[in-house]
Amino acid sequence: MSTSQTGDFNLSLTADGSTEETITALVEIVQEQQRELEQLREELAETQAAVDNERAERTKDIAEDRKRLTDVEERLDAVEEGGSPDESPTPDGHDNGSSTPSTPLERVCAFDDDVADRELTANQSRARFVAQDVTDYADKVPAGYSIRSGDIATVLRAGTDSKGRTQTVARVMDFLDSLGGDGVDVVERRGTKRVVFTEEAARRLERLGETSSPSGNHGVVIGGEV
Repeated sequence: MSTSQTGDFNLSLTADGSTEETITALVEIVQEQQRELEQLREELAETQAAVDNERAERTKDIAEDRKRLTDVEERLDAVEEGGSPDESPTPDGHDNGSSTPSTPLERVCAFDDDVADRELTANQSRARFVAQDVTDYADKVPAGYSIRSGDIATVLRAGTDSKGRTQTVARVMDFLDSLGGDGVDVVERRGTKRVVFTEEAARRLERLGETSSPSGNHGVVIGGEV
């Protein structure tokens, strides 16, 4: 094709608008891609901000839980130090038929209800409520007694002011684990978290609960009605 013919061809493309339309379409595509890219960048920034906020909240929650644990242990010490001098344990290690508390959880369970209401936070009181009658709620297993997170939620809904929300149950399980010493562990089996009490720990908590709350198991029955 001669030069003049090529020029005529280009002129004809420009004249009928096909080249301009193609360029315009390409520009619009690029602009749309730029808008989508900018939107993705904004969404990424929002997601990162949400992740950062969630991480900060969790860090704050952990710090608050640790502070609450420290506070309750200090209050436990203060309450015990302020008790009557006549309240020393008998030589066989029992006081009025109940075991002498040896862990923070046992000491919490040994509180009178009035003292517990005054000294404990809401979730600490809920952990105490579960621990005092754990032999009634938990399944007997080779390691001792095991209670599932779902059953803890049921106990809390039936016997306390809690609605048994997942976060509340997790906090209660953390307190049981942290305050229970070697006698209490939180484990996860087949995707379900459970609190496992040794036989000795469960029986000691039961005896202490009977002394501090003579009403027994608070009328809570797993799978039944209050």
